[in-house]
Amino acid sequence: PWTTAEDLAKLVIAIQSAINKQDKAILNQELITEFITPQINQKGLGNNLKGIEKPKAFWHSGQNLGFTGLLYGLIEEGEGAIVLVNSEGGEILIQEFITSVANAYDWPVMKSYDALEISERLKSQLVGSYENSNQQKNFSIEQKNHKLMMKSASSKGSFQLYRIGENRYTFKDAQDYYKLVFKFKNEKVVSLMYNESIGKTIELKKLE
Repeated sequence: PWTTAEDLAKLVIAIQSAINKQDKAILNQELITEFITPQINQKGLGNNLKGIEKPKAFWHSGQNLGFTGLLYGLIEEGEGAIVLVNSEGGEILIQEFITSVANAYDWPVMKSYDALEISERLKSQLVGSYENSNQQKNFSIEQKNHKLMMKSASSKGSFQLYRIGENRYTFKDAQDYYKLVFKFKNEKVVSLMYNESIGKTIELKKLE
């Protein structure tokens, strides 16, 4: 027997019913709470999670000879999507489909964003070194070829910063994993709120 999209959709609905403590829920609520609680990195209990401040969605993918599948379920909104393709190389198509659904229904994750312009004045304000000695985190932001590049003291490479909101920045294709917000005082940047993974937020002071 093969799993169908309808079968997987019923599973997502059952999980969401337990999350929302509905009377008709057939799954153990305590178990499902663990299911959507980060255990390590971006993973729950047997599944993957997406979100920054907190888990916003759960997902799982699978692949077999000639087939690829993906299920997505939103934790609070009660929406989701199932995609099954008869190809072993369908990951890119599946991601495009999920992103289209996320954009159409305004999901909190998996949406695509247009990179907003960063003025030269704003770039000059953001450039500098940031540090949190307690967490042993150090970042530097510099401007290269009119782009803002961010580098960790513990890594060799640097990554371009993209502005996707009034005061929200991220890295390429990482809007669901990293969120950077700068704090200003008297038109000067005083610190950086660095959100990494689910619920992990670090404030780094800008060094003079």
